[in-house]
Amino acid sequence: MFMKIKQTFFAGLLAAVVTVIAQTGLASTGQQNFEWYCAQCHGLDGGGEGINSVDELPVGPMALSKAKEMIKFTDDQIVQTITQGGPVNNLESLMPTWGLTLTEKEIKELVRYVRSLCKEAECPK
Repeated sequence: MFMKIKQTFFAGLLAAVVTVIAQTGLASTGQQNFEWYCAQCHGLDGGGEGINSVDELPVGPMALSKAKEMIKFTDDQIVQTITQGGPVNNLESLMPTWGLTLTEKEIKELVRYVRSLCKEAECPK
């Protein structure tokens, strides 16, 4: 009985939080989504040295802050990679899919934020 009450309470609380976010416009930004979904592997600065970037990985996460990496991909290809995962653009299969988690708008904001991490002169903007 207690578990059912607890589940009902948390379901109601979650619904209330979602409603407040929707009504107040507090939806996630590209930076917030990057910090939540991407930084664990790519690092907060996009350098590819996040907490999940360990030597045991067959290939390290891409350095999103480096022009030599970022000039290889168009914005559309980055959208595809975020939406469908790494293999869609011949990248590592460890890159997960976020197309069912993030909205189209959030993915476009995320692409803009990822592009902003690359500060070198040759970086595409």
